[in-house]
Amino acid sequence: MGEAGDPVAQGRRVRWLLALILLVAAVPRLAWLGSAPPALHPDEAATAADALELPRAALSFAHERGGRVEGTYTWLAWPGLRLARATGTSLEVAARLPAALAGIALVAASFALGRGLGGAGLGLAAALVVALLPWGWHFSRLALRATLVPTLVVAGLALWTGAPSRGRLLAGGLLLGLGAATYPPARLLIPPLALAAWFALRRERREILLGLGPSLLVFVALLPWTLWGGGSERVDAVAIWRAERPLRGFAKTYGGHFAPRFLFGGSSSRGFAPEGVGLVPHWLIPLLIAGLLDAFRRCRRDRRAALLLVWIALFPLAAALTQGGPNALRAVLGLPALGLLAAWGARAGWRALAGQPRLRAGLLVALALVGGVEQARLARAYFVTHPREQGHFYRIGSRELVWALAERARRGEGSECREEFLGAYLRLYAPSLATEREGERWRIGPGPTRWTFQRSREGRVLRSPR
Repeated sequence: MGEAGDPVAQGRRVRWLLALILLVAAVPRLAWLGSAPPALHPDEAATAADALELPRAALSFAHERGGRVEGTYTWLAWPGLRLARATGTSLEVAARLPAALAGIALVAASFALGRGLGGAGLGLAAALVVALLPWGWHFSRLALRATLVPTLVVAGLALWTGAPSRGRLLAGGLLLGLGAATYPPARLLIPPLALAAWFALRRERREILLGLGPSLLVFVALLPWTLWGGGSERVDAVAIWRAERPLRGFAKTYGGHFAPRFLFGGSSSRGFAPEGVGLVPHWLIPLLIAGLLDAFRRCRRDRRAALLLVWIALFPLAAALTQGGPNALRAVLGLPALGLLAAWGARAGWRALAGQPRLRAGLLVALALVGGVEQARLARAYFVTHPREQGHFYRIGSRELVWALAERARRGEGSECREEFLGAYLRLYAPSLATEREGERWRIGPGPTRWTFQRSREGRVLRSPR
């Protein structure tokens, strides 16, 4: 064992602490992955059905299932879902595993970014907070493409910190570009955040093409799809000027993301957010306040503090421009931002009490006790109460329809599905899958083929073209 000032010993302790934090993060992200939420949401089912048609269906990176959805998550889920079909293991676990692994990777990326901005202590604190946020638990357990964005963005920014190198700058820019390509609302936030990060890190002009060049190329490649292709309907959604009172609506939605009801209450449905489970625990409030105060105090002379404030100000932007109310999914980049802010506040408080070790130790113990009690309450609410109450939102029927579609796609032949199974399911699934209804006929698009829900001698059935 080395002395306290030994950098080798300090590095070893940091690695052990990070490993412990990652273990803590893995438990709420991997445990009961197939049963909390209790079944697949329709959007998750669409992702799983698409993935099971790869690569034979030759779907492009941005493909179609009723609506048009970017395929980053679909390709990541494909190997696990193919294995699940071959072995008979859980469809829900296989579909959600990329999100869970991305959630754990976000904790590691938060450590790397925090260390680059303020040292290993800030990195460890940021990783711990991100690991404990219910906001992170939930979106690490849903097979949705937006769940990949925080990890891609934070990892990209982390690569820009520290000693610059050509490889790190290029890789960081590519990750930020991939984050924008993965989820359209992120395209409203990533460009200004990347510019703010570049300014805060004081990169030289000759390096700007290495870092921002890959992201710019991705945006140029996405432009035809976004403006004139299948993504154009998502651009239309940003048209806040079509609202009767656009500025008032924008301000209300934007400010709603900082309201206690949105962050701590868990009292209303907010973009896939779990009912009755606060996104942020109350025990973090003093750390968030301390972080804001310290960042405001330092922002004029410390550009890293200014970057943190800009990030906090930007994270509701995508949801405020495209939604009529706060949306936890579209504002998901607030998750690492709040983690870094709380870590910043913890560091500020620790330094302020450096001359009072007893008081510092007492406050730390009190915070740990209060936080432990609330984390246990939140865990019970999420893993016990929430699955029981959300059965109407996550339907068991999703699993059967996904397997049925996959089997028909594998055989390449026409088949049918009884109305008793399909009728009620389509009423839930129509927003994601149904494209039109003509009398007694439903037309739905589970990928490159078209399926018809129509009458037959046996009653209404789901048929595919032979």
